[in-house]
Amino acid sequence: MTHAVFCSVWLVHLVAFSSAFPAEYSEAACPSGLEEDAARGSGLIQTETTVGKSRGPATLVVSKKKASPEERPPPRVRKMGLACSNGYAFQPGSGCTVTHLQAFTDPAQLGNSDGAQFYYNYQLSVPASVQQWMISHDVEFVPMVGWRHIWLNAPGAPSHDACQHVPANVECRCYFTDAALAPQSAPGRSGPMCSLRDLVDTVRETMSTLSGKAKPRYLMGFNEPEDSRAKHKNMSPHEAVEYWRRFVQPAAVELDLALVSPTVSEGLCKQHEYGCQLKGTWYANFLKACWDQREDQEFPCDVEKIAAVSVHLHQCMEDTWTRLFSQGTGQFFRDMKQQMQAYGGKDWDAFIDSRKIWVTEFSCNDDSLGYGALDSMPLASSADMCRQLTGQAETWKAGKKSQSWGKGAVHALEDLESITRYAWRNTWAPGKSSAGASAMLSHDRLVDDAGRPFSHGLAMLQGLDQVNCSQGAHAASAPLLQL
Repeated sequence: MTHAVFCSVWLVHLVAFSSAFPAEYSEAACPSGLEEDAARGSGLIQTETTVGKSRGPATLVVSKKKASPEERPPPRVRKMGLACSNGYAFQPGSGCTVTHLQAFTDPAQLGNSDGAQFYYNYQLSVPASVQQWMISHDVEFVPMVGWRHIWLNAPGAPSHDACQHVPANVECRCYFTDAALAPQSAPGRSGPMCSLRDLVDTVRETMSTLSGKAKPRYLMGFNEPEDSRAKHKNMSPHEAVEYWRRFVQPAAVELDLALVSPTVSEGLCKQHEYGCQLKGTWYANFLKACWDQREDQEFPCDVEKIAAVSVHLHQCMEDTWTRLFSQGTGQFFRDMKQQMQAYGGKDWDAFIDSRKIWVTEFSCNDDSLGYGALDSMPLASSADMCRQLTGQAETWKAGKKSQSWGKGAVHALEDLESITRYAWRNTWAPGKSSAGASAMLSHDRLVDDAGRPFSHGLAMLQGLDQVNCSQGAHAASAPLLQL
């Protein structure tokens, strides 16, 4: 294309109708220095033709049209973060270390990917070595009040009087647990009780050890409180709001942090009477309970301080993500609006549309659920998951059953405007893996013990246009991980 004029913003037609052709339609009218790949990156392509020669030399016509989905390059991986459910623990080898994280910030290994943008470990503090890795590579830490307790003597936490006589290898906790609200099986019903100062001091200490882009900007809420099977998680919306307005929200205000909601978990609705007819029912009830306490004199609950919604969904099919989370029109948004309507006289539609989605856990674990395929879908290998994530997977068929991954979860997560962050669960953790009610996978962590990415780890490490799913650490070297 030796005479082509590339414009990534303007539509230009160069037509030689006369020697007095207006200057604003000449080649000089196009911005300089814009490359063809920039136009393709925005979903636009150039075409060229020649026009009549009767009144002068043939002139190239350069125009732009919207590229079809097949012509567009895959998006760059820009929103990815890392999650470690065992972010640290007392026994060596039981939690994520820099060894398991560093591949995702290594320029030599990154392809069409910006690498890890954030990191969280379901806790409020982080070990010193990981702190330095985050500072060095501009990875933001997101502290989380994961459950009803605070780990007071975690690595990186400030010293606490209550832990003076607790052995160094024993976890020292305090609890938020309100015995009048919590289930009988909930831990911490007899204390010791946390104070607001315990929470503030722990997070402030973490913030003081981080700098630059690593410094926290958010405080994330409870992990899967809808899970009635797990006694350390299980909270009703009403119970969660009590801890939220008395501890989590005041701490965020004092520390100038934005709030991320308790987790909205796809599938846990099956454990409750309200069922799964509508998406986000637990969260809708949480918002209602918070709204009801908005005028409390001592601990008012303010829904407006929730800046983003945390979501867990363990599926890799493109159409699952687009169906649920297309901006404003996805089923999640529609169902939330239906459940909230004009509750308490508030315009909930505007509130729901304005809150972005953080996918704080996803994987391919539940791809077979809802398709009646659990009994016949073969066990996914790391290479299978890589192909499912990146749009390289073939449609699975067994008799009348079929399932397509389309362009895959990573492509959908990057494309969807409503989603601003996502993280695979887990980056790494020890032990054995079973996906519970999900299909058994060979493994679901991104790297092996030495920090070498598996094939599905490469899907986010290298980006969607460079992934060879036959590469990566060998699946057989990965022990299974207990979720």
